[in-house]
Amino acid sequence: MKISTRGNIPVTKALSNYIHEKLSERLEDFSETVERIEVKLTVEKGSGNRHLVEVLTVLRGQRNSRIYKNSAEADDMYDAINAVADGVYRQAVKRKERRLRPKNYRDELEPSTPAATERSNEHEVVKTKTFVMKPMSIDEAILRMLQLGHSFFMYMDASSGLISTVYIRKDGKYGIIEASL
Repeated sequence: MKISTRGNIPVTKALSNYIHEKLSERLEDFSETVERIEVKLTVEKGSGNRHLVEVLTVLRGQRNSRIYKNSAEADDMYDAINAVADGVYRQAVKRKERRLRPKNYRDELEPSTPAATERSNEHEVVKTKTFVMKPMSIDEAILRMLQLGHSFFMYMDASSGLISTVYIRKDGKYGIIEASL
């Protein structure tokens, strides 16, 4: 993955290394699709010296390349770089998930229905969601969970046909809970 950096300020070796480290770290799983990244650093003089980072990410596709733009601003250049790296990651996850989704996939949740039975006030359920589960792999489920910003995601495992839940563990790794029949 080629990363080029320019700006209206001198781009020091430390700043260049930090940018390369952050973007490489966030896009490690997508390195096969990232063609190049162009980073533009700007410091606007005047009211508070605003630090602006703009990133153009060129992703190669099957037929053509796509260009995604992301920008962030902060009072500190390193904070702006961190923010833009997160945004670039979210765009890459969204693009990968969109490519994995079948053309006829409905992204909407089915409307919830009120429970027919009355429940005790001790364990009051305040919301019920119903949704259609499409079979998916573990990787697809993890991508979907990350895109939604949740700490867990329930899905139907494509290989076993069982209802499973993937979750983020405290150590940052992933765990899976599988239902048995």
